[in-house]
Amino acid sequence: MPYSARCKKCGTETSSGALCPRCGGKLGPWRCLWRTQRIPVLSWSCWNAPMRIMLPALAVMALAAMGVELTLGGWPALERLMAGSFPLLMLSLVGAAVLLTGLVLLLRGREVLEIAADKGGLTVTVLLPKPGAVSLLARLHSPAEAADPALQRTYGLFLEEKTIPWKSIRRVGLWPEKQLVLFYAPAHWLRAAVPCDRASWPEMRQTITDKLGKQKHTRLPDVFRPAEGAPKKQRYRQTEMQDTVSLSEIEAMNAEAESQAPEE
Repeated sequence: MPYSARCKKCGTETSSGALCPRCGGKLGPWRCLWRTQRIPVLSWSCWNAPMRIMLPALAVMALAAMGVELTLGGWPALERLMAGSFPLLMLSLVGAAVLLTGLVLLLRGREVLEIAADKGGLTVTVLLPKPGAVSLLARLHSPAEAADPALQRTYGLFLEEKTIPWKSIRRVGLWPEKQLVLFYAPAHWLRAAVPCDRASWPEMRQTITDKLGKQKHTRLPDVFRPAEGAPKKQRYRQTEMQDTVSLSEIEAMNAEAESQAPEE
């Protein structure tokens, strides 16, 4: 995970120097930066965002229709509703929602994510390496943006950016199989899935420990909690000694510790 600074004038990210290599502008504060490519139609997090809205909406619609039938006609009316074409209609709506979401994500093409951690929080920036008209329209952006020099970045066209303040994060989870660290704000709402391999794990772990380790209102795996009574320098040394531990091994150790804990 390299350290990077962003130019305040043109937004270019650079890992060295005192001035922006593109425009000579002043650089902002140094921060930790992850950069990864993502294909939206193959990304679990891209599917998760629209589905967690559409599926509950369809469920509410179905329950509302059943409630009306039950209120106006009683159980016989509800039985006639469920014996008719209503279940097939709801399944068709679910299928249409899945197909429509998949089509939109497919048209979006490939994108680049830049996820930066600084003292304010996590900043997620979405870049489009090949800004075609179709991919921009699928993201509800105008094709004219592809020719805007103010939106050009080193790794693609700037699309959007969101910042998640540390104080708003309520839960952090590990997904070792996908090598992801998941950030939730609030606790039930996924806001960012940050890629984390063996090489970037030490810095990622130390960043989360420093920013969230002492927040009592944030749910964290034990590996992100600072050792009680340990001085700061000792905690850093401990992280360096364990920098070869993978996410899978950390998850296994946490699971074993939970299984051995006495029941309350």
